[in-house]
Amino acid sequence: MYSYQDILNRVKGEAKIPIQVEDLHHEVKILKREVAENKQRLIYLENAFQAFQESQVLKENSETSPNDFERKIAGKALLIEDSGKINSISKIHNKKWMSKIVFKVKDFQLETLALIDSGADQNVIQEGLVPSKYFEKTKESLSGAGGNPFNIQFKLSKVHICKGDVCLVNTFILVKNLNEGIILGTPFLTQ
Repeated sequence: MYSYQDILNRVKGEAKIPIQVEDLHHEVKILKREVAENKQRLIYLENAFQAFQESQVLKENSETSPNDFERKIAGKALLIEDSGKINSISKIHNKKWMSKIVFKVKDFQLETLALIDSGADQNVIQEGLVPSKYFEKTKESLSGAGGNPFNIQFKLSKVHICKGDVCLVNTFILVKNLNEGIILGTPFLTQ
């Protein structure tokens, strides 16, 4: 059994290890690294929270104004972390602008969502959305964003894209295996 006095005598008897300057430098270095990592986490969380707030506002706006353009989050937002000497991109949010349109070719009409893409060189539609009797042969070529060529055989001329009372006439290229049904590209945006 130990007594309090025995324990105090034992602790007093132990030699104290002197603190070395190198140990202090090492500990300061570790603490600085932890502070820098915490700053990065804080910046990331602030950006993620801001993106969440923006998506909530867009969701509320689309719920309160159904006659407006139906939007999904648009463009690309980058989350950039500041790590002192090097800035690094930690996350990319893909955002898309969508609009509810009426697609008219002669007596055929389709009400759908279309992706508005300023990076697309042509207006494009997925094959199978429009009856083939409206197709025209074409020799145009088109490549995807990754540089892969699309197999294009047909196009649609004099297509009316309508939103409310406004209608714009466009030409569309028909593409197989398109992720979006309709893409409104630069020709549509520059009218």
